[in-house]
Amino acid sequence: MTALRALLSAAMLLAAMPSAARACAVCFGDPASPLTKGADAGVLFLLGVVVVVLAMFASLFLYWMRRMRLNARNIESALQMNAQGMVNHG
Repeated sequence: MTALRALLSAAMLLAAMPSAARACAVCFGDPASPLTKGADAGVLFLLGVVVVVLAMFASLFLYWMRRMRLNARNIESALQMNAQGMVNHG
């Protein structure tokens, strides 16, 4: 309960002093600010990370599909050879 009381006290103190709660250049809207440019670059970088991770998952699923088809063909040919009596159990 004391943590909640401290949080509420800090919020009321910031509300009483609006100069301490001014927005930064990103929120305030200065597009030429280095902070804004850095935030834009960070967003683009993280978007690139997400795209790379999704592409890796897609390639993993494609790899699994190819392996599954190859294994199915191998099993099918082994079953056909066994049915024809071509497999040597010796």
